[in-house]
Amino acid sequence: MGKKVSVEELIILLNRMRCKCGANAVQMRCKIRAIEFLKEHKKITSKKYADLFGITDRMARNDLTELVDKNVVIQKGRSKKTTYYEIS
Repeated sequence: MGKKVSVEELIILLNRMRCKCGANAVQMRCKIRAIEFLKEHKKITSKKYADLFGITDRMARNDLTELVDKNVVIQKGRSKKTTYYEIS
């Protein structure tokens, strides 16, 4: 596992990277907004993530998995129907 990153640190990092990435800027904005959503609502599913940002379910799962890998969010549940994510 990698170093735990605070939500604020991740938002700052993603904002900096957004300026440099072009094509990935939309994906980064989704991640930032997802973290902001999680701060307010405490949990999110990949389906809700996909619906909020108008992306495919696969893209949503990939984004959320990346946030899990960075220790920003934790995954709860194991099946497709019961999995949700919370800020770690």
